[in-house]
Amino acid sequence: PSFRVEGTTCYSFHQWFPKNASLGGRQISMSDCIYIDRNDFQEEAATDFFGLTAGRSVGLIGSPFLFTCEEVVKDGNNQVCSLSGRIDVRHGQPKPKGHLHWLDGREGAAVVVLVRCFGPLLQEDSSLSQPSRATEEGDEGQVVSDDWLKSLNDRSVVENPGAMLEKAAESMEGPMQFMREGYFCRDVRGGEKAYHEIVGLKSSKG
Repeated sequence: PSFRVEGTTCYSFHQWFPKNASLGGRQISMSDCIYIDRNDFQEEAATDFFGLTAGRSVGLIGSPFLFTCEEVVKDGNNQVCSLSGRIDVRHGQPKPKGHLHWLDGREGAAVVVLVRCFGPLLQEDSSLSQPSRATEEGDEGQVVSDDWLKSLNDRSVVENPGAMLEKAAESMEGPMQFMREGYFCRDVRGGEKAYHEIVGLKSSKG
């Protein structure tokens, strides 16, 4: 896509569906502050990790830029709270192994939403998922005990109240893909900004 720069912010137009321009698109901005997924940074990078770590450059998806992490900033609890570095145009530089999705950190460019992800209602342990049966004295039939309750998965619904989404997505209707996460739809029943997982993307690991 083509880019224009206004002050410290870069703007570009991106289609909703890369292979179908007739479905329209939206304008994406990049300022001097961006958000990345926390899982895309490791202080001590594993050998098979291609995300961001101090001194490494990564590509920023949908842009012609590379970001190089030069400083890791921590809070009073020694937890990483921000990263700082430099932005370079990618032309003529080696292609990085890692490419990250991101959101503009400029005020109003992203919104905080609640995202609900769903897992199996019952745990995979077959010894728990098979209800045991007990015969009551004087009863010709059999009744099911409450042991099956032990197989309920307490993480069948996981809420992520601090998820961030590009603001333009609020205008979309129907299912949409959250990059590298899965397909989601907006919960239109209440006043909260909530999105529910339809199906997750298959992991390449595990």
